[in-house]
Amino acid sequence: KQLAAMTEKKAEIKEKKQIKVAPLVTKTTCRTKRMVEIGRVCMINYGEDAGKICVIIDVVDATSALVDGPMSVTGVHRQIVNFKRLSLSPFKLTIQRNQRPKLLEQKMKAAKIMDLWSQTTWGKKIAAQKLKRSYNDFDRFKNMIVHKKQMYLIGREVAALKRALPKQKKAEKKQEKKPEKKKAEKKDTKKKN
Repeated sequence: KQLAAMTEKKAEIKEKKQIKVAPLVTKTTCRTKRMVEIGRVCMINYGEDAGKICVIIDVVDATSALVDGPMSVTGVHRQIVNFKRLSLSPFKLTIQRNQRPKLLEQKMKAAKIMDLWSQTTWGKKIAAQKLKRSYNDFDRFKNMIVHKKQMYLIGREVAALKRALPKQKKAEKKQEKKPEKKKAEKKDTKKKN
């Protein structure tokens, strides 16, 4: 009986000690602040790698962190970057401290970080800015012509609506006045009788 009780207790302890598997990527909500932590996905906002995505591998001191792209995925090599040059994203990978580049690359591909990044409004805005910077003079000219045509069509529609608005107001006023005239006529006929 004692052996059976001991084995049951051991089984319960093993169940409690089982490792809980964390998700590959967590996204912070508005309520929780983005904090500098190992696994936080960031964008470098200044310097040679500006606009590229990286992951915080280790916190060096109060002002800088060790980051890695990895190079094959984002084009950022392992380096120490000042916090002022990092913009923290809402995504966080579950990785170990000083994760090796191959494992980091596997985890980033499994979590589809680059796809998640490109779906955010922040990522879309940066992609649009890069596209606009890549335009040559003729592309900018074509863009200007398309914009002019759009504004012309919008202006025509707005003008038509403005012209129609006073006519609608006049028609509404006439409808309001007609019932009042009928009431006034009824009162006059009653006085005559």
